[in-house]
Amino acid sequence: MHIPENYLSPSTCAVMTAAMLPVWGYSIHKIKTEIPKSKMPLLGIGAAFSFLGMMFNVPLPGGTTGHAVSARTFHACEIS
Repeated sequence: MHIPENYLSPSTCAVMTAAMLPVWGYSIHKIKTEIPKSKMPLLGIGAAFSFLGMMFNVPLPGGTTGHAVSARTFHACEIS
């Protein structure tokens, strides 16, 4: 999300952080149980290439641009 600094109030940030805590906990638990430690470096490599892919903007009709969404790009390269 691209928003200016200080656009969201502290109370909004606190509520969103509280809402995300269980999601982060579940994600960490799932990664620890489903991905073997020998494949963990692939997560870093996949994240780096995913970030690189987001750097390339694609021209869209109407004079604007778009870019890839990293989570979906990374998910397409399943690690298991």
